[in-house]
Amino acid sequence: MASEDGRINVEDAARALGAHPSRVLAALTSGAVPAEKVGRGRFRVAVADLDRLAAALGLGPQAASPDADTAEPG
Repeated sequence: MASEDGRINVEDAARALGAHPSRVLAALTSGAVPAEKVGRGRFRVAVADLDRLAAALGLGPQAASPDADTAEPG
């Protein structure tokens, strides 16, 4: 659940993206996405940055296979 300032914790971000919290934490601590440190090893990220976080985790839209539209049924 987002706080009044529109930020969520690592666990909520991970749940929203379907990623493991340790991967989300690694992306935030690496600086790939802006985050607010709120305690020892605890961060919050803006809900508005979830798409950016997903991209940093490689969770964005998957490119279609080059053969996908030329494949013929077997």
